[in-house]
Amino acid sequence: MEKFCYECGKLEKEADSFIDGMCAECYLERNRIVKTPKELTLQVCGTCMSYSIKNKFNDVELNPHYEYLEAAKELVSKEAEVLQDTAEGLRFEDFEDSEGVDIAFEAEYAAEKTINVKINARAKFFDTETPLTDETETVIKIQETTCEICNKQKTGYYEAILQIRGEEDIPQSKLQEIYRKLEQKFEKSYGESRKEFVSKIKQKHGGLNLFVSSSQVAKELGRFLKKEYNVKIKETAELVGETSDGQKNYRVTVMVRIPEEAI
Repeated sequence: MEKFCYECGKLEKEADSFIDGMCAECYLERNRIVKTPKELTLQVCGTCMSYSIKNKFNDVELNPHYEYLEAAKELVSKEAEVLQDTAEGLRFEDFEDSEGVDIAFEAEYAAEKTINVKINARAKFFDTETPLTDETETVIKIQETTCEICNKQKTGYYEAILQIRGEEDIPQSKLQEIYRKLEQKFEKSYGESRKEFVSKIKQKHGGLNLFVSSSQVAKELGRFLKKEYNVKIKETAELVGETSDGQKNYRVTVMVRIPEEAI
């Protein structure tokens, strides 16, 4: 039985190609299956190459060129809205909450810092036999920035100090030995985490000061030195301010004193 599209006037013999009195082409002109922004920005750290999705930086595991393509698809999926046939009628919902719609994301470089993401969607509404198909595209602009961790490292940020002292000045050869062991221990414990770091090292008062990213690092390195050299440990904390939510912010100092017999 022929049907008449009230939008374009086209006659269709296939009854299942009509939705709400319109042919599939006219329906899609007025009702997309999927909506995405025309352009989005993918922020990439120029130092460590990590990329940001929803204000959270993610480390690049192997190949940034490939991983940025995957990140671009994820970025679009976070912003995509999909037409849904609900009890309240047709309405758009977040892609992550959608059901009954098949969507494929394809990404390719259009230029060195531009990625095109094509979105292909298939869905069936009103019990039609033939699914509707829809296609759209989002342009991703890669924007270089500096992630929070790299910014902290560059500015010498630290939350704790590990102070290494002796009863008297520690000989240079011994300081070098201690530092090598601390370096190996740090790499073993935190080598896979960029969140923990040593921002600077100073030779002071015949010993060493290590300015580190957290009190956890300072305390663990202090315990390590206790096992290695039977050091005495003293911890102090200084109030340095408050966080944005009113929590008190302390800077911890872990003082280790190496006994004379270990030097």
